[in-house]
Amino acid sequence: MSKDDPIHACAGAMHIARALHSAMRLPNGDVLVAGGITNGGLATDSVERFSLDQREWKQQPPKQKAAFSQLTVILDDGSFLLVGGSQTGEASDHVERFDTIRSCWTTLCSLQVARFSHTATSLWGGTNKVLVIGGNHLKGDTGKVLDIVELYDVASDEWHQLGERSQARMTHSATLLDSGKVLIIGGYAPDQALAHCELFDPQTGRFEPTTPLPAPRMQHTATLLNNGQVMVAGGTCIPFGESALESFLYDPLADTWRSGPPMQRGHQGHTATLLPDGRLLLAGHTRLPYRPSTELYDPRKDAWVLGSELNEPRFSHSATLLPGDQGVLLCAGQLLTPDTAYTRSCEHCCGPLAQPAEPAQGTGSMPSGPLENLPANRQLHCLDALSAALAAPQQ
Repeated sequence: MSKDDPIHACAGAMHIARALHSAMRLPNGDVLVAGGITNGGLATDSVERFSLDQREWKQQPPKQKAAFSQLTVILDDGSFLLVGGSQTGEASDHVERFDTIRSCWTTLCSLQVARFSHTATSLWGGTNKVLVIGGNHLKGDTGKVLDIVELYDVASDEWHQLGERSQARMTHSATLLDSGKVLIIGGYAPDQALAHCELFDPQTGRFEPTTPLPAPRMQHTATLLNNGQVMVAGGTCIPFGESALESFLYDPLADTWRSGPPMQRGHQGHTATLLPDGRLLLAGHTRLPYRPSTELYDPRKDAWVLGSELNEPRFSHSATLLPGDQGVLLCAGQLLTPDTAYTRSCEHCCGPLAQPAEPAQGTGSMPSGPLENLPANRQLHCLDALSAALAAPQQ
């Protein structure tokens, strides 16, 4: 083990085994876990809270509706929005909000189109808008990959379909760039993984073509690094295929992709967490015969380093960046076993996670919570353009 490897310590078991849940870091550093899929393949509405001081889980009042694969974004006021997902084999249009001050759940206006395997992105601070792209509208035995785009107005609690459509896709990624644009990467269209990428410009409400990935990719993660570039890691090149070892880096200023260093392990169903020092921590994968290991990307060395083994071979878990130098909390997930099995266990990735900080070359702010889609601490003066986009004829 390298001296730079994180150390994995047990963090106590949750009350309910679950995967594909939501995890939210609260202002005091505690972690709230909500919903997910549990034993028997059933969605749950249960909520648990991890006390950072006491290092134990406590059950909380349930959320408004049982669901899994809900996407979670943090809003300008610090509350969390949970969007869509799945409920017992069907896509969900349910939207609810967790108020971190009052510690309560509220059901909000539903999506116009039920969906899961979509993306939800909180746009720059000050806009009070959330962008939802793609996914699958599964109902009964029928599913459809979506090209319908919706924009949520937090102030009015309304969802609007944009007249502008995106490439139909699911299991893709959407990354908020320093420019305020959203980079949509890859995903799955009927019968194929995509290399297609596009940019959503909030100032015009339109999608712009951009340079495609060097190779198709779905079920990956895409993380904005401190240098302003986007790291694409994990996933697969073909549906139900082996995990890809290639990584790719996107330069938004040049609109170019380059091949990154190859990863040591294949990752699917994994998490990607940007650490305070600028390194990227991957955890979880779904392919044997690999041992369940973490992996770290160091932008300064442009290299992946294999980290220490996980205590359990988990995927479809959550990873929450704790405050200061306290590391990352991995919660629950599905186990890498021949049969479907969920776990209550959690582990704390701690130790040498905080190296001297890498100076941020971009204008973006560092994430302060568990999500990639945190709103930046900046103003985007595009409300008039967004209003015009909303008024465009719907297709």
